[in-house]
Amino acid sequence: MRDADGFTFVPSPSAVKVLSGRSQVAAVSTRLARCDSTSFATFGGCFRSAPARVVRSWEWCRFFAMHATEGTANGSVPTAQPAHDSGDASDLVPLRGLLLDVDGTLCDTDNLHYEVFRRMLAEHGVFEPDTQNEPISRAFFNQHICGGSNELILKSLFPSWNLEERATFAQAKETRWRELAAGSLSPVRGLEKLMEFADEHKLRRCAVTNAPRPNAETILQQVGALSWLGGSREGLVLGDECKRAKPHPDPYIEGAARLGLHPSECMAAEDSETGLSAAVAASVGMVVGISTSLDAKRLHAAGAQIVVPNWDAPELYRALRARLSITVKEA
Repeated sequence: MRDADGFTFVPSPSAVKVLSGRSQVAAVSTRLARCDSTSFATFGGCFRSAPARVVRSWEWCRFFAMHATEGTANGSVPTAQPAHDSGDASDLVPLRGLLLDVDGTLCDTDNLHYEVFRRMLAEHGVFEPDTQNEPISRAFFNQHICGGSNELILKSLFPSWNLEERATFAQAKETRWRELAAGSLSPVRGLEKLMEFADEHKLRRCAVTNAPRPNAETILQQVGALSWLGGSREGLVLGDECKRAKPHPDPYIEGAARLGLHPSECMAAEDSETGLSAAVAASVGMVVGISTSLDAKRLHAAGAQIVVPNWDAPELYRALRARLSITVKEA
C-alpha cells in the first residue's frame, strides 16, 4: 500500500493478522458517502482521495470517519487533526488495550534530556535564537526537540551534517543521558495505580516510544514496568525499528497490531505534540495527554481528548471506565 507521503507501507505479520481477522463486514456509513475527496487515516498510512465506496467492518467506521488526516507531498509529515469524540456512543468501541509512551509519560525524564541537549548543542554552536550565545531554553526544547526521534531532531538542527555525523552525535547524547539517568529515575505519580487498573480489567499493553532501545529499557526497568509490559521484546515498540517514527502513525499501528487489536480499541498516552500527532494519525480510540512537559492547551490542540497531570487523576479513571463499559450493537 502506498501512503500520501509516497512511501510504500508493508504491514508487519502481526498487523496483517489483525487486518485479515476482521470478518464482520458492513456497508459504508452514510457519513462517508459525502467524503469522496477526503484523505482518511487508515491502517496502512494516509490514503489520498479515498473513495466512499469502501466496505469494512464496524470497527473501521469510527476509524475512517472520525480522524481525517491531510498527507503532504515531498516526504513531509502529515498534519493530524485532534481526535475529539462526536458524542455519539455508537461511534465508539470498548477499550481493550493501552499504548503507552515512555519518556515524560511513564517516567518524567524530559529534564534530563533537556540538560543533555542544552550542553551538547552549545558545544556544537547551537544556541537560543536572538541571544548572545546562550544555551537553548526549555521553551526551545519543548518546541523543537521534545518527543522527537533523534533522526528528525538532528536533521532539523544540523541540516548540513551527513548520516555519520548525526549518528555520532546521537550516540554521544544517549550515552550522556544514561550516565545522568543511572539510579535517578522515578515513575510519574500514580503509575502503580494505572498498572493495578490495567491488571484488574485485563487490558493488554505495550510501550510505544521514539527512545532508543537501551534508554527505553533503562527507564522501564527503573520504574518497574518492563515485565508488566511483557518484556523488552513483545512489550516495547520503538520508532526507529518501524518504517517511520513518531509523528507518523507507524509505531502506534504496530503497537495495536502487536496486541492483536485495532487502534480504535486502544488508549494512547503521550506528553508531547509529536507523540499525540502519531496517535491521532493512527486513529487510536482514546488519546490522553500527560502534562509533565506541556500545558493542557497545547496537548488538547495536538489531539488529546483528555489531559491529566499524572496517573493519579480521578477523571482519567472515570473516562477509562466509561470506555470499558461500551457495548457494541451489531448492525
